[in-house]
Amino acid sequence: MRRFLRTPLPILDAFGRIIAVPAGRPNDKDWDVVRCGAAGAVDKCRKRCRFPKKSRVHRRGKFPALNVGISYGGGQKKPGNLYHSAQNKEALSALIADKNITRIAKYANSAFATWAPNMYTYYEDHFEPLLEDDPTLHRNWPGSVWASFAVNFGPRTACQSHRDFANLPFGWCAITSLGDFDAKKGGHLVLWDLKLVIEFPPGSTILIPSSVITHSNVPVGRRKTRYSVTQFSAGGLFRWVDQGLQCTNNYMSKLTGEGMEEDLKQQEERCKLGLTLFSTMDSLPADCSTRNRLARSLRK
Repeated sequence: MRRFLRTPLPILDAFGRIIAVPAGRPNDKDWDVVRCGAAGAVDKCRKRCRFPKKSRVHRRGKFPALNVGISYGGGQKKPGNLYHSAQNKEALSALIADKNITRIAKYANSAFATWAPNMYTYYEDHFEPLLEDDPTLHRNWPGSVWASFAVNFGPRTACQSHRDFANLPFGWCAITSLGDFDAKKGGHLVLWDLKLVIEFPPGSTILIPSSVITHSNVPVGRRKTRYSVTQFSAGGLFRWVDQGLQCTNNYMSKLTGEGMEEDLKQQEERCKLGLTLFSTMDSLPADCSTRNRLARSLRK
């Protein structure tokens, strides 16, 4: 079992690539106030929402969960804002606007840019054109590169082992644990493929490629509470942008024979491209420097 340190501790693969990061928490003396406030906001939202059956029992477990943000897949004809009833929309909007939830979201976004700057830029390069093309799409937080926000309302969230196969295959999501529980006795994050069990205390964030790593978490005690919030982006959004901001059927219908061969070649190369987006400990300083230069040039 690996202890979850407050200081980030990257997980490397056999080639030295940073494939996941228990990102801990920021060096902020008020962070305990933030994480308690965020847990309170989630609990308040839970009490205000009405959960359809498919949101109460699903492949991640038996607990209420809702997603908010932008998605594409599951029969959608184009990317769109996830639909909610008026009551749930009001409650979720209040949750997104909560100052403590916002601080957690911003920290996760910053950690992503720090530990995977090339991948972060890839997300940014796809999300910005999507938003520019359709002004009706609503970003959850200014500056965030993730399209969606998932809330597991618990109140004792214990995700069963699963992969988030609809996410970008080589992409990262950010999971933050919240609630009131003893992290030494429960709530651990299990990364099955990596054979790791990690202490995951309230207020901590971990970055993982959730589409390819099977993960779950250990239950907490009956009188404890555990919530979790996750930021992620559906893989379909990246395909939509790569295909010229159109669906696969429209894109393929316009291709000639040579164009189809080129598209197949690009699909084969996309997996290799994904691997190049992971930094190593040696390349990380230069990757961050490049990312920072790009960010400064865009602000000018």
